[in-house]
Amino acid sequence: MISGTESFPIEAYENWEAVKKYPHVIGDFVWTAWDYLGESGIGHTSYEGEARGLKKFPWHVANCGDLDICGRKRPQSHYRDFLWNDRNKPYIGVWHPKDWGKEEKISPWGWPDVLESWSFPGYDGSKVKVVVYAAGDQVELYLNGELLDKKSCGAKTRYIQEFEIQYIPGKLEAVAYADGLEVSRASLCTVGRPQKIIFRSENHRDNEDNMAFIEVEIADEHNRLVPYAEDEIEINVRGGKLLAMGSGDPKAVQDYTEAIGSAWRGRAMLVVQRDDDSELVEIRAMGKGLDDGVMTISYR
Repeated sequence: MISGTESFPIEAYENWEAVKKYPHVIGDFVWTAWDYLGESGIGHTSYEGEARGLKKFPWHVANCGDLDICGRKRPQSHYRDFLWNDRNKPYIGVWHPKDWGKEEKISPWGWPDVLESWSFPGYDGSKVKVVVYAAGDQVELYLNGELLDKKSCGAKTRYIQEFEIQYIPGKLEAVAYADGLEVSRASLCTVGRPQKIIFRSENHRDNEDNMAFIEVEIADEHNRLVPYAEDEIEINVRGGKLLAMGSGDPKAVQDYTEAIGSAWRGRAMLVVQRDDDSELVEIRAMGKGLDDGVMTISYR
């Protein structure tokens, strides 16, 4: 019997095809599920020289997980859904327009550094490369309702298809088809400027440690995530204490135990624990030029 005990994300398709084809290949363990501190930058990409070895400070996260250190799915995790879970909804990733025409070198443990974003202020009219992960047999790409191109997709293209288009703000949409019938669609929309801070919290009531993991988002006036926002945020907690604050940035320099840190790609995460004698915990997030975010957690 054969089992892959540390395979590379970039080779996920070929490895899983071997699992399906050969009865004696019993599985594949991809390195790795959740990102971690240490082996700094082992999964980095580079536009300047080869992407090999570790990265020097301020890199401190491996940058090779399917989930970042805050538990959010990274592009390779969305891709693997097509291999393992029969996913139908396409995934759209975009390389930043500033890197147009450059060759991206990828570490064996890495993945292309694509963004789930169609918001690039100052780059109107610039060339940009888009990748779509899609099932079915054909995918169409639309921009503001106009069909730009259609290409093959699904297993015959390893579920990956790329397009080279022009960045124009609005709505970018991918529609996947099988035998001429629509399978599913996905879209990215241009958002407004950073305007406010909003919270998204997990269920905290069943946590015997009285802890809550809370995602902080920089949002526009319509509460849409601003994916390029990197605003500095200060946190104040009443009725409890802030245990940690951080983001998915693999090279952030903040102290995870401090109450001041920066968002990365529009997000940060807090870990808050209530005081033993408190029935309410109030969390306030403040950022320059942003409306404060306020959240109250009740333990009554």
